[in-house]
Amino acid sequence: MQKSTVVEASIALASGIVAASLGSELASHHVSPAAIVTALLAVVSTGLYVAQQLGQGFRSALYTCPVKGCTASIRAKDTSPAELDRLRSIATDHSKHGGPR
Repeated sequence: MQKSTVVEASIALASGIVAASLGSELASHHVSPAAIVTALLAVVSTGLYVAQQLGQGFRSALYTCPVKGCTASIRAKDTSPAELDRLRSIATDHSKHGGPR
């Protein structure tokens, strides 16, 4: 498991703060405890999901084909520099993954 980035930790902290504020506000309006817990879990889990997705984006490389209309792309994570070069050449050379245009 990789360490959290500052961005991931910030988003997780912010979602916790929002959840606490929301819980306090809902409690002041006499909302049932079950509804409060449900809302808090939704806020925190959404924040953690967003943090994880951003973290994955920061830890990976995305290579796309420069040919207009070609949707080929390669996302690489935890690979060697030599493998990144190989994947980059596959993604950016349209003749290696698609027909001639």
